[in-house]
This record gives sequence, structure tokens and C-alpha cells, in this order.
Amino acid sequence: MDLIDGFIIWTLMVTCEGMKTVHPECSIVLHLQEKEAECQLQIGLTQSLFNYNATNTGCLVEWDGVNCWPAGQCRRESLSVLPTSSPQLITRTCTNEGWSRLSVSYYNACFQENSTEQEETGHTREYFARVKLIYTVGYGVSIGSLCIAVFIFCIFRKLLCTRTYIHLNLFSSFILRALAVFVKDAVLFADETVNHCTVSTVLCKAVVTFFQYCVLSNFYWLLTEGLYLQTLLAFTFTHTRTFFWCYILIGWGVPSVTVIIWTFFKHKYDNHGCWDDLDSGYWWIIKIPILLSVFAWLTLFFYKEYLFGFETLVFATLQIFFMHQELGFIVALLYCFLNCEVQNEIRKEIGKYKFRTDNNTFQMATQDFTA
Repeated sequence: MDLIDGFIIWTLMVTCEGMKTVHPECSIVLHLQEKEAECQLQIGLTQSLFNYNATNTGCLVEWDGVNCWPAGQCRRESLSVLPTSSPQLITRTCTNEGWSRLSVSYYNACFQENSTEQEETGHTREYFARVKLIYTVGYGVSIGSLCIAVFIFCIFRKLLCTRTYIHLNLFSSFILRALAVFVKDAVLFADETVNHCTVSTVLCKAVVTFFQYCVLSNFYWLLTEGLYLQTLLAFTFTHTRTFFWCYILIGWGVPSVTVIIWTFFKHKYDNHGCWDDLDSGYWWIIKIPILLSVFAWLTLFFYKEYLFGFETLVFATLQIFFMHQELGFIVALLYCFLNCEVQNEIRKEIGKYKFRTDNNTFQMATQDFTA
């Protein structure tokens, strides 16, 4: 039991990590924004106390985009330590015209004196470019396979039942999640000239909100699949169609209510940026329902004595170990392409098509012989 408990805790940690939507460099930008706000406060206080005018000799507090330089007397030198791998001293002198230029530019202090850091930066960009290519291809394959699976279930009407309707909703949640990733990248990160860390528009907030809804609905439809199997075992002689609307409320309703609450609090009390700040306490409005769904999902599969189907067990294992990866193709493969009922229906249609083709060929040959 200890091993299972540790496994569940690890899964919850992976889930929290997989919900992040902010790029790492945004933390640096947000840190600089906080420092700039503090510096602007000092500038305001200094201007009122210093009573600066043309006859004064000295320099006011100044923000240069990275550091806040304190007020100083004329011909006085001020220094700043840049916290790089090898700390660099940068100085400025207070002159009659104001603060002098930096003794060493920030760029030179950070990069040119250490060529290995430039190489590491280049390797990092290549790495993220590869990662983007991989997940773009992965999401594209998933969307394609899931759309084919939805088409198959809709074409073969005999396959439609409560179970396949739940599968279709699960497929839709995966499709929406993949599309939300593409839309978010297109809106937030497509234009490299725009600082995506500080941009704050209605469009980007709507995209992030839609992305969170898709993530939530995906987790809750995974939970709904487990609840459906549990219902089949617990209520063997009950018509499961009566539970279908309960599944709809869980799969789409709970995420809708959660996102509406989160949107209300973000708009009223934390309306900054594109609402993708992970340091905000309101982020737990999204995290807690996801963690609860994962915990409930794991409880169904690890703490029950019932035996689930082979496909479900395989999918459960894959979902646990690749919680933050796109599993749309695996879902389509297990619930549609490898489904015996689907394969039988496809064989029947292929057999009917061959029979009609052979029959038409025979009739044409008979007509030619008669003529």
C-alpha cells in the first residue's frame, strides 16, 4: 500500500507540473516589473524630498530597465553587481548632466565575456524548437486519428450506445485540448516582436480561459470513463442510459462551473497579463478540481477489487506514466481502431462492397454475352 500511496503522490505532482502554461523566462520579466514598480516609488519619494531643479547638483533615482540606481551626489560613483555565473561589477558616475553610461553594458556582462553561455543559449533555442516540432506533430497525429475515430462511430450507427457516446465525448475533449494548444501558441507566441509575458488583451485572456476549460474537461471525461465502468459493475441490471446525463454534467458541466468561477475572480481581483501567472493564488481554483479528478480516477483503478477490461488497464498505465503528454492517438487506437465491434463492422462493409462490385461485374458480363 505504501508503494501505491507514493505512486499516487508522484502522479499528482506530475499533474500539477503538466498544468503550467507560462514560459520560464516570464518569471524574469515579472521580477523586473516588480523591481521597476519599487523603483518608481523611490523616484516619486526622491523627487518630493530632493526638490530637484536646474541649480541642484546631483542625480535622481533612475530605472534603466534592469537596475534601480539610487540618488547620488555629483561626481560620486555608484556600482551594481550583476548576478551572473561570474559576478560582474557595473558602475555609473553622477555628473552635472546626470548619470553616466554603464561602464559595461548588460549584454557584454552577460554574454560576450563568456562565449559558452552564448552557445548554451543557442542550444536552448534549438532544444525548444525541437520540442515544439515534436508536440506539434504529436498533436496533429492525435487530432487526425481522433477525427477518423469520430467519423467511424458516426458512420456505423449500430455502434452507437451509451458507451460509444462517452467515447465520443472523450475524443472531443482530446481534440479540443489539442486545438487549444495550437490556438494558444498562435495568439500568445506567434509574433516574436511582442512580449508575451506582459501583453494583456481580451483575446489572449479568452484563449487562456479556453485552454483551461479544455484541460479540465479532458481530465473529467477521463474520470467519466472510469465512472461508467464502475456503474456497469455496480448496477448490472440498470439501464445505463439513465446515467448518461449525469456523465454529461460531470464531463462538461464541472469544468464549465470551475472556469466561470476562476474567470470571475481573475477579472475582479487579479486582472493582469493574460491570466497565465502561476504565482497567483487563484490558480488553485483550476488545480484543485484537476487534482480531485485524478485522485478519484486513481481510486477507481487501484482501490477497487473489480477487474477492468484489458484496454482500460493499458490506457490507465499509459495515462499515469504520460499524464502531461498528448494521448489522443492512444485513445483512438484502444477505443476504436482495436475495438472488435468496429473491426467487424468495417469487415462487413468491405464484404458488402466487394459483393456489389462482383455482382455489377457479373451483370455487365452477362449483358455483353446476351448482346
